[in-house]
Amino acid sequence: MSKEEAIEIAKREVGFEPCPQQQCVVVRFLQRGIPIHGFWLVGLAESLDEQGNPTRFRNVLVDVQTGAVSRP
Repeated sequence: MSKEEAIEIAKREVGFEPCPQQQCVVVRFLQRGIPIHGFWLVGLAESLDEQGNPTRFRNVLVDVQTGAVSRP
């Protein structure tokens, strides 16, 4: 699964469209567990405040192989 696919899954999970600024979508690849398994950690922010900090920020953990959503 690509990180773009993980972002789309995360958007459906959080229930809002992140703002268009670059800092409103953060994606990182993580490996967890034994044996190691890959996940996309997708952070989405609905908007930015006056100082440019994300507001209503949510993280979603997406399984790289199945697309299943887990709690981070």
